Amino acid sequence: MKQSIRRIVALASAAALIAVLLAGCGGNNDDPGYDDQTTDPAYEETTTNPWRDPWEDDWTHPDEYPTEEDPYEPADATTAAPPPPPRPPTPTTTRPTTRPTTTTTRVTATTTRPPTTTTTTRAPTTATTTTTAGATTTTTTTAGTTTATTTTARIPVTALRITSASSATIAVGNTHTVRTATTPTNATNQNVIFRSSSPSVATVSNAGVVTGVSPGTTTITAISIDNPNAEATMNITVSPRFTSVSIWASASVIPRGQTVTLRAYDQSGNRIPDNLVTWTSSDPLIAQVIGGNQLRASTTATGHVSVTATVRDGTAAPITSPPAGFTVN
Repeated sequence: MKQSIRRIVALASAAALIAVLLAGCGGNNDDPGYDDQTTDPAYEETTTNPWRDPWEDDWTHPDEYPTEEDPYEPADATTAAPPPPPRPPTPTTTRPTTRPTTTTTRVTATTTRPPTTTTTTRAPTTATTTTTAGATTTTTTTAGTTTATTTTARIPVTALRITSASSATIAVGNTHTVRTATTPTNATNQNVIFRSSSPSVATVSNAGVVTGVSPGTTTITAISIDNPNAEATMNITVSPRFTSVSIWASASVIPRGQTVTLRAYDQSGNRIPDNLVTWTSSDPLIAQVIGGNQLRASTTATGHVSVTATVRDGTAAPITSPPAGFTVN
């Protein structure tokens, strides 16, 4: 900025000087005193050139102006650009920092309630305790309501006995139930367990049911769960399933070519399954067994024939029935 101002001033001074020179050249050259006046040394001394370059004292040629990088630029305070005028002061507005406060007053209504008094009247309670056979019953009556509470004391088992027969005989495959009773009879826990001394002869269930397995003898023991020292025993004899066999037939006289039905029964009168019975005819030419238990008479021959039944159950020796006689006519 400073350098630009200096250049503008120098150019203006040079332009003014050129104008003066041109004016002098166009004046009255016939004036004899012109040259004398302009060439008079005293003129130059006494006359002040208004177009004199004010920077001539510093530089000899207008083009030799310093740049910003010129280290020899004179620091002339009189040639410095005037500083910019100061800015007018900014008006300041003062705002109030305190907000107005509004005070609200609430009015609370207080209600005073009178004290409440509650009076409870309880009916008298009566209790009666009765003990019968180890059971304690407490009867409580309150306000006309009666409540009975029964508490039963534990009654232990002191002894055990077998109420069924003390001994029994069963065939292989048959069953017998053992029944027991405790002493006292109102014992709290009357459950018992059963054991067989020879399970290969007979087994026994938790319910006391004995089942014959093979011929022989075994002892069944009942033991109280409440008192293991209380027990009772009985003997069981297991016989062969069949000790005797008898024959039944729908008819003893058979017409030629006809058939009759045969059945075998054990010593107890129970029918023996057909798959355990083998039938034998003394003369198959007169009558023969077919279909397991059918006796068919011959169509040509007549006469008498005997039939027997042999039972095999696998637990004892086979048993054969007495012969039964039939007549074919």
